[in-house]
Amino acid sequence: MSLLSLKDIGKIYVSDGTVAVGLRGVNLDFDIGEFVAVTGKSGSGKTTLLNMISGMDNYEEGELYIEGDFVKAKNTTLGADDGIGVAAALAAAFCGGFSQL
Repeated sequence: MSLLSLKDIGKIYVSDGTVAVGLRGVNLDFDIGEFVAVTGKSGSGKTTLLNMISGMDNYEEGELYIEGDFVKAKNTTLGADDGIGVAAALAAAFCGGFSQL
């Protein structure tokens, strides 16, 4: 069983009657202890994918599972109560270290 599974996940943006597909049909499984890097061109949906996995953004299509359990319905966001957390990187870590903090 996977730690985290995405089945046909999709993100759609609607603004002023215009529809734009952010992601569609994403299928991924993440196992315990697995190291994963998300790479791609600018605008390819990397941040959108990570935001949906972390619960910072919702998804309109598909299903998300943690340890085999369906997490929440579409169009809702996840959080700590769902076993999801986010560790944000400090910009200073990429700008000469922490000595300036």
